[in-house]
Formats: sequence, C-alpha cells, structure tokens
Amino acid sequence: MTTEHGAPFSCPACGQENHEGDRFCGSCGHNLTAQSPAEPASDIRAPSSIACPRCHHPNDAHAEFCYNCGLPLAGEGAAASRRGHRIPAYANAIPGGFWVRAVASIIDNVIVLALFGVLMQIFFDTNLSDYLQEENYTGGPDLLNLVLPYLYAGILVARWATTVGKRALTMYIVRVDGSRVGFGRAVGREAAKLLSTLPFGMGLFMIGLRADKRGLHDLIADTVVVKR
Repeated sequence: MTTEHGAPFSCPACGQENHEGDRFCGSCGHNLTAQSPAEPASDIRAPSSIACPRCHHPNDAHAEFCYNCGLPLAGEGAAASRRGHRIPAYANAIPGGFWVRAVASIIDNVIVLALFGVLMQIFFDTNLSDYLQEENYTGGPDLLNLVLPYLYAGILVARWATTVGKRALTMYIVRVDGSRVGFGRAVGREAAKLLSTLPFGMGLFMIGLRADKRGLHDLIADTVVVKR
C-alpha cells in the first residue's frame, strides 16, 4: 500500500515497516538514509555516528536522544561523546567495567597459580607449598614464576582474544579499532599492568573513573576490554 510518504519498506535493523522518504525508523531509530534497505545495517561504525556517553550505544550524529537509554545527546553530552568516546570496538559491545574485570583477574590469577604448581611438579619435582616456603628464590622455578603470567596472557589473548577469566564473564581484549591483539602487544599490555599499580593502583582505578573504562595499561597498549 502506497501512502503520501511513498512505498513502504522494512528497516534493515529491526524489520519494522517504514515509508520511502523517512530518515529514521519509527521503531528503533535506525538511520534509513545511510544505506539502501537491502544492505545490512552498518552505519553504527560510520564516522558520522556518536556514542552515548552513558551506555556507549552508537547513534546517528543528528540524534537528539540515545536510541538505547534515552539520554539527551544535545549539548555537553554529545560534545563529550564526539571528543573522546567514539571507539569503533564499542559499536557492537559495551565496555568491561571495573568490578567485572576485577573478578576475571582473580580467576586468571588462581589459574596461573595452579598451572605454576603443576609445572613445578613436572619440571622441578617441587610442590608449590615447598617453593613458597623457600627464603631464597633462585634458578628455574623463579624464572618460570616470572614469565608464566606473560605467556598465559600473551598466548590466550593472541589466540582467542580473551583469557579464561574474561571468557567466563563474556569479555574480550581487542584493539581500539576492534581488530585482534597480537602476541607481542598482549605481553606488553600485561607488563604495563605493573605501571598501572603505581602509585597506589591509580592506573587500575582509572577503569572505574573513565567513561571508556580503559586503564593505564589499556591506554599504553591501545586496547579496550569489551563485554558481549
């Protein structure tokens, strides 16, 4: 049925019927002018989109309110979004927050400790409790203790873009542009966590304070943690 607005067609994002000439979907707010209806919705990655400073949902540059949470985007909120929060990796995910990342880190630390104990028994015929009671740490066990956390993070992040702890909480480590993190960058990011703990862990607390949820080690390694 044709109306004064033109022939109806379905929104490529939600399937709602709209009319030719409509700029935005009447159901989900999807930008209908960015592409033809037959093409998949991909404008969320377009440079003209802005991310909501509260929920990071991508919106059309001309939107007055966030399509996801309803936050007014006019004025300072939209300006802040344009300045610092247009991170492509957040187009299809939300940032991993401070507390959920803290839980994931605890899980990973427990796994690394257990793995260290197993490798100690296999290669050095020493159990973990005996090693921890030693006053002088020297030789192979200390080298293993030093490099194991970096190998754990480097191999898993480079191979699966996540660690066991983060995967359990549906989080992934990616570049700011959404691409995968290589082994060297993953190891470097893990090493940069030492800087995040100084002074008084402020580089880690940045995760809870920043709108983009990036710690100092994320800024150094050009990475983000996304939750899907």
